[in-house]
Formats: sequence, structure tokens, C-alpha cells
Amino acid sequence: MNCREFLKRMPELLDRDPDPTAVNELMEHASVCQKCAVELDAAMSALSAVSPSIILKASPGLKERTMKQILSLDSQSNTVKPASTGRRFLIAHPWRYAAVAAVALAIILVSIFKGGSSNAFAQVMEQIRKVSACTYTMTNMMENAPKMRMKTYYKDPGRIRMETETPGMPDAAAISIVDASKKKLILLMPLTKQCTSYDLTGDLSASQQCSNMNLFENIRRIPDSGAQSIGTKDIGGIKTEGFRASQSGMSYVIWADPDTRRILLIEFENENIMGMKGELSDFDFDAQLDDSLFSVDPPQGYTVTDGRTLKVEKPSEEGFIRFLRKWAQDTEGDLFLPSLDGAGLMKSGMSRKKTAPPFPDTKSQEFMQMNQENTMALMFAMMMTKENDFHYAGEGVALGDAQKPICWYKPTGAQNYRVIYGDLSVHDTAPNDLPSADKK
Repeated sequence: MNCREFLKRMPELLDRDPDPTAVNELMEHASVCQKCAVELDAAMSALSAVSPSIILKASPGLKERTMKQILSLDSQSNTVKPASTGRRFLIAHPWRYAAVAAVALAIILVSIFKGGSSNAFAQVMEQIRKVSACTYTMTNMMENAPKMRMKTYYKDPGRIRMETETPGMPDAAAISIVDASKKKLILLMPLTKQCTSYDLTGDLSASQQCSNMNLFENIRRIPDSGAQSIGTKDIGGIKTEGFRASQSGMSYVIWADPDTRRILLIEFENENIMGMKGELSDFDFDAQLDDSLFSVDPPQGYTVTDGRTLKVEKPSEEGFIRFLRKWAQDTEGDLFLPSLDGAGLMKSGMSRKKTAPPFPDTKSQEFMQMNQENTMALMFAMMMTKENDFHYAGEGVALGDAQKPICWYKPTGAQNYRVIYGDLSVHDTAPNDLPSADKK
């Protein structure tokens, strides 16, 4: 196997269940080729930042030889260390950068703009509904991926600051600040002193924006009758009481001190995107927060990129279909995305047609527009609730296959499903008329 063939076949390593023969052949080459070992290491590092890692099963001794080759790069002066390899790799390959950027921004926006009763739970909810300012730590806990921690500051009316860090990835440190009343969002990269400023647009009123501000606000809107007691759990020496609830496409387990009714831990999970989960902890409901923490003016010393507009209204089916069509048209075989996550976007990017239009420069307005469209399309799936019964099954289906459903969901309040087929036609279908293969 030569380097050209290795790079062409490397997407096979991103399969959910890769073929053992292909894994052996590819990793055998990487174990003796330093250049391809760098490519493999960077690809897997980038993938692990946005989705669960892939477990590669190879023949005895092969993994050790390959990893020895990759690890030896650290001792050589002309190589890039793992902490920055992924970042340079992403910038050198814009389609990979697009996958990471779209997923990361979708998670931020879902957090910011998502839109058996017991007396004990009502008291817990009363505690957090009356809070006008607080701090807590949000930890995204995707399986087998680095934990991304966000120190979060919340203050009425409609202001939030999120300071993000990922252990071992200093390049990923970022700060996002939103002021809903000013309809502004800024993203700060402290390491490079870069600031990106967004004007938020849409048909949401100021009061609606405040009520849909973030994950914490989403929790505050859970009705008193919307939770089920699930027993107790020891947290820091306190025997807490747990409540399970669901709201706006997220499921929660809320653990509170039974004596004070103060929340100690909230575990959350997206009901549509497998593996998107985390927790809220380290609550301070008595925080005194200065308004300067929520300033959306670019800090002194930062290079500013502004003038960008970001629509925050609910993503549409029309935009989702445009997204599916574009990625299929640019992929070898006109295949749809295998999955709606970072791994799916990366795999399609690695199988990109030679005749496909080149990706725009990552600093260009064209790239930002493309990334915004990708982000809103991913949010279409992320924001579906259990009521919507959302399914995606595009893996292996080619654009134009009018007989194969690739996605189906039930709009809120509707009786029938919306079924999207491989030719991207959409049909309203009664639940009993769905093809048997499409049912759970």
C-alpha cells in the first residue's frame, strides 16, 4: 500500500464497525510510514474532540507498532506535538474544520437558544426559579472523548458567559458571551486573542429570548408535575434525592439536598443525538456577578472579526434538506451522511469528490456562511423531542433513491409523520403506513 491509497482509504477507519481486514492493512502501513502516521493521529484526535472514539481491532502486535511510530513523533524536532497537531490538521483540511466547527457551534446554540408530581420537586424548582444570578460548571461527557468543561455565569435578564476548556487541548479554550437584550454574541479565543462578533437576528421577542436563554433556563421551565422521583444518591457525603424529567428534547436527572432543596448535580442527555450528554455541578445560587462579565464589547488587545449575522430562530426542514443535498452531491457515489455528528461529516469530507467545489478559506465570509448553514441543520435534529420520534437512516443511501426513506419525524402536535426519501421528496405518512423497516 502506498501513501496515496492510505489517504484515500482512511475513511474506512472512521466506520462505526470497521472491517478488520481493512484495519490491519491500513494500520500496517501507518506503522512503517511516518507521514501517514501523522495523518492518522491527527484525524483520530480531531474526531475524538466531537464524537465517541472508534475502537480499532487489529492483529496482535500491530497496534503497538503503530502507536510506537506515532509516539516517536514527539521526540523529533520537526514534528508537531499532539496538542496542536489536530488544530493544524483541521486548518489544512477545511472540511474537517467545518465538521468540528459546525458541531461545536450547534452544541453552544442548543444550550443557549433551545427552545408524577411531588411537593418536594416543587420546592426544588422554587429554589432555582427565584435565582436572578448564579454560576455552575457544565461538563460535556461524550463517551471515550475529552471532557469539555464550561464555567458558566448566568444573570437576568438574558445574559450568559461560558468559559470553555478541554484538558490537554489548550488551543480549544474559548469564551462565549451572549446578551439577549442586545442581540449580541461574541466568541473569544484567549490563546490567539481572536474575537468573533455576531449580531443575532430572528423573530423572537426579547421576552422569548430571555425565557429560552440556556440549558439552565430550560430546566427552570420544567413544570412541577413534570418529574418522577427515582430514589437517592450520595454526593459529597450528602444523601441527595433524585428526580427525572424531560424538556425540549433533553432528559434530566436532578439531584437535590432533601433538607435544603438546593440542587447539587444535574445530569442531562440529548434525546436524539447519541452520546451527547453531560452534567451541571458546582452551583452557586448566591453569586454576586458584575455586569462587566457579560460585556459583548470586544476586549482590548483582541483582533476582531465582526459584521456577521446569525439567525437564531428555530431551524427548518427546508434548511435541513438543503444541507443533506449539498453533502451528498459533493461525496463520492452521491452518498448521504452516514450519521448526523462530527464523525459523519468527517467521513463524508474524506470521501469528497475531486470534482466538488473547493472548500472556502476558513477565515472567509463564505466559509462562515457555509458553517452557519451546517450548524442550523444539525440543530434541526438536536432540538427534536421524544414527541417528534426523530430517526435518521441515510448511511449507504445514494441521492436520488426515491424508494428509500432516509429520515422521518412527527412534527409537534401532528398526527402524521414527515418522511424524507433519498430523492429528498417529502411525504406526510400515517404512523400505520410507515414501512415496517422504519419502525422502532
